[in-house]
Order: sequence, then C-alpha cells, then structure tokens
Amino acid sequence: MDIRESSIVASYITAFGELVNKAVQSSDASVREILKFNKEEDWNFVTIAMDVFEDAHAAIDNFIRFGSSGPTKNSDIGERYLRLYGFLAAAYNQQEAVRELHTRMNVPNPKALKKEIDKLEIRTLRHKLASHSTNYMDGNKKGAFAPTRIELQDYTISTYSYSNEEFLSFDLISELKEHFNCMIEALDVLYEKSAKTAFKGKPKQLSAFNEKLDDLRFERDGGMIMQAAGGGQKIRIAFLPGDHNA
Repeated sequence: MDIRESSIVASYITAFGELVNKAVQSSDASVREILKFNKEEDWNFVTIAMDVFEDAHAAIDNFIRFGSSGPTKNSDIGERYLRLYGFLAAAYNQQEAVRELHTRMNVPNPKALKKEIDKLEIRTLRHKLASHSTNYMDGNKKGAFAPTRIELQDYTISTYSYSNEEFLSFDLISELKEHFNCMIEALDVLYEKSAKTAFKGKPKQLSAFNEKLDDLRFERDGGMIMQAAGGGQKIRIAFLPGDHNA
C-alpha cells in the first residue's frame, strides 16, 4: 500500500534536519545563539526529537506496507497485537516529537498545535487501546476498551466499549492520513519559522531555504518536481482536475 502523505512527511522532516544542520555548520556562533534557544539543552532535545520522529516514521511505514499481520501474513494473534500497539505508539511518539520541536524552536502558539493533535482519532485510539485500556478517562467518566480479536484486520479494527456497551469500528488508514496531514501542517510551520530565525540577516541563504519550502508546499498540494541530473533546472508538474465535459 502506498500513502502519498507518508512521503511528504518524510520530505519535510528531512528538509528540517538539513536546515538546522546547515545553520549550525555555517556559523562560528554557538548553537544557542544561531537558533535562538532559551536554554543550552534545547539543542539536545531538538536532535533527539528529530531522531524519534524519523524512527517512528519508519515503524509507521512498515505498518503501511504489511498491516497488523506483518510481512509473513500469518494468523498469529500475538504478532497482530504487537504490531497494532507498536503502530499506535509510533503515531503518538511522532506527535509528541513534533510538539517538542515546536516548543524548543519557539514556534508561536504551541497550545494551538496541542489542541489539533488532541483531536486526532489515532491519538485517542492509542490512549484507549495501547496505554489506558482499563482506565481511560473521558472527562470524569472512566471507560474500558478492548480490540475485538476476530475483527482485528490489517488496516481495520473494532473495539468494544464496556462502559458504553457499544462496538466502534475504525479504518486505520483513514485515521493515519488525518495524522499525517496534521504532521505536515506542523512541520510546515516549524520549517518556515526556523528558517527565518536561523538565517535572519542572511537573505541569500534564507532565499534558498524559502525556495525549498516552496517545493515542499508544491508537492504537498499535489504537484510533482523533477530535478535535472547534476542539480540543474527543475521541472514542476501540476495535476489539474479533469474536464468531465470534454
């Protein structure tokens, strides 16, 4: 299975890593001065958060390829649970990593990002099925949830709510795409703010990273960019809706 949003997320986090590394390597000033950190330790948290984000993405990509049954496609229920729990934890770790990046890079309004992330269904599923199955708190009400074993498929899952006595079904790929779109938006804001901070007063370098951001947004919005061999000219291809009246 191929999910376009996954490759876009990967492009954004790779580009962000290249941005901060270029900023640090191109100046004799301290990392704290270059990236306008509040504390010396912020750099360590940024590098670890990038690693965690990328590691989680590798786990998610594996789930996209093989689902909960794994590459062997056997019927071992233990493997299905391990992969489901791992998938949900990976999405959660990615969300927490991007929140940490926003905080350490001083991106404005971190509460707004938290609000958007908290609304993600895949995050709620992680809480209900992979961390707080018997003590999930919905306001002041405690709930208990368990996956329906016989309906645990590669990309779909049903869960029974013992507190509400009802079955709930979820398309994990749909929920994952929602997660990816949230991550893309968060990384876009992070990249733009970080470029302005790191290359303030350096218009030539800032222009190069703004051009990269334009490329990322073009692909995010459905376009394709083809780079000539040797890093020459770029060809941008925009896909337009078909004319059904033709």
